[in-house]
Amino acid sequence: MRAANRLLSLAILGMILMTDVPAAEAAENRRVVPGLANTYGANGTRFETNVWITNLGSSTTQIELGFIPFSGTTAPTAQVRIVGRGETIRLNNALLELFGLDGTAGTLTARADQPFDLRAVTANVANPSGTYGLSLESVNSQNILTAGQAGHAIWLSHGTDLSRGSRTNVTLALLAPNSQVTVSVYETSGVLRGLQVISSETPTTWQASTSQLVNDSEIPIGRVKFAITAGEATGYTSVVDNVTGDGFVAQSERAGTGAADLLLNGVARTPGASNTRFVSDVRLLNPNETQQTVTIEALGFAAGPRTISRTLAPNALLEIVDVLGPNGFDLPDGVAGALRVRAPLPLLAAGRTRNVDPSGSPGTFSTFQRAVAYETGFVTPAQPATLTGLNQTSNVPGFRSNVALFGGNRGAAGTLRLADRFGTEIATTPFNLQASQWLQQRITGLKEKLKQRRINRADRFKTDQVVRVILQALQLRGIRRIQVRIDAMNANAAVPQVAIQVVIPDGRN
Repeated sequence: MRAANRLLSLAILGMILMTDVPAAEAAENRRVVPGLANTYGANGTRFETNVWITNLGSSTTQIELGFIPFSGTTAPTAQVRIVGRGETIRLNNALLELFGLDGTAGTLTARADQPFDLRAVTANVANPSGTYGLSLESVNSQNILTAGQAGHAIWLSHGTDLSRGSRTNVTLALLAPNSQVTVSVYETSGVLRGLQVISSETPTTWQASTSQLVNDSEIPIGRVKFAITAGEATGYTSVVDNVTGDGFVAQSERAGTGAADLLLNGVARTPGASNTRFVSDVRLLNPNETQQTVTIEALGFAAGPRTISRTLAPNALLEIVDVLGPNGFDLPDGVAGALRVRAPLPLLAAGRTRNVDPSGSPGTFSTFQRAVAYETGFVTPAQPATLTGLNQTSNVPGFRSNVALFGGNRGAAGTLRLADRFGTEIATTPFNLQASQWLQQRITGLKEKLKQRRINRADRFKTDQVVRVILQALQLRGIRRIQVRIDAMNANAAVPQVAIQVVIPDGRN
């Protein structure tokens, strides 16, 4: 059963990926991460990228790390890091630590003879009181786009008034020699607004602002299509709030075939601590030449399941702002849960949860939420999920986090295991969910166990830290399956590395 490398969140400033080890991927343990940086930006910003790598294999492995720069720049010599079984390493300001590079950006490549997880966060570190971060999703060999394929990044929002709204950059990584990609920008109705063909004899990273791709760059709701005509590539859009400078990344993905049945976990319409307010928006793309009706079901809410539907024209992109509010399910404040999205034809869906100022002042802090396949996007009991690179602290500056769990159509039970950076288990806690149950809480149980065991703070896990983990759990066709998602935001490069593993016992029906 193939599992998904995805993440959702209800917090701001960065995300952490869940990785399992599908058998199909084991033949080639390869990952790429576009968007690494070590450079100054506009308005006094300074961007640096931290990278986390966890060895998921059965033995020590050598991970070869390479860098694909922008066109006209020579690629540095690849570097090797040795990672023990179950070990997690962290590379602070990875471009400087690995390659000695400054004033540049590009794409990280990684290969190993064992399965591994890789994630990265590019953050604006100019202000020591806090950071704005972009979580960068690593793309495995199965999800790299090859000749004849197309990927869609369905979140583009761009305006020229820098006092409000958002701006969007488009990034493309050409991963093989003689690659060629057609980059197309579309507005909400499916009308083509701009097109550019990018090619290179050598692997290269390319980036452009929406203003460089289209004549009239006022596109409040848009998307980008990456059509690969030769070689291989991956791409994404990065959407930046013009007021706060916070941003998020929407990675490109294929549209798939056949009817769509997707799960979007962690949508919210609720106030939070410290005068925050979390609201979720949803986008739906109909990539077909025919109209179709999309059904969205709200799951895990106290009011019980609710359903709404929307009809999408051919190639149309729809955004439902505040999907749980008056524009969608019309639920009251103080709610959070999951959405199941179904359509008779291929469909792409994504969410954005943003922290909006309750007083109404402009500017938001957002995180991107990718949908996963409801039937096949989950880890099996034989393949537990691993969440790597947790960063959490109760210090200020720092971040608070919660744990959220969603039970599927027959519920799920399992164990959350916390490991130190060497892969040694240091705490566990069980979970048990009813069908379509959604639960969120602080993981104080793990904290207390860590205190009781007096874990060495310097090497393992700080006892005053709180971690946020989002777990999706489904039991389908008699098999308990779970998908795990995590958010853990970091403003302190000295925080140690840890990994979490989720195990579901076999034979529990």
